Amino acid sequence: MRHRRGVLHRRDGVPHVDTRALVLKDVTAVGVLSASPALDATIAAYASGAVDPRPLVAATVGLDGVGPVLAGQRPAGAGPAPKIHVDPRMPPA
Repeated sequence: MRHRRGVLHRRDGVPHVDTRALVLKDVTAVGVLSASPALDATIAAYASGAVDPRPLVAATVGLDGVGPVLAGQRPAGAGPAPKIHVDPRMPPA
């Protein structure tokens, strides 16, 4: 096995993580469970306009707004939706 970007890959290229090592070493693993098979279809649905993500996004912030959001503050004027979108192209406020 070889280690690449936090994921262990077997020789056949299939990602593999020994969960026993995670538990025994008290390591936190963050990821998406089985989203990869549907990723192409999901991207296509967003790109075609079949799915409108705007109702999920309460506000969009630039990189300078990430710290306060991670500290639990909602941006001024944020709507009731659950997501805060980060756009690194936005100029600092």
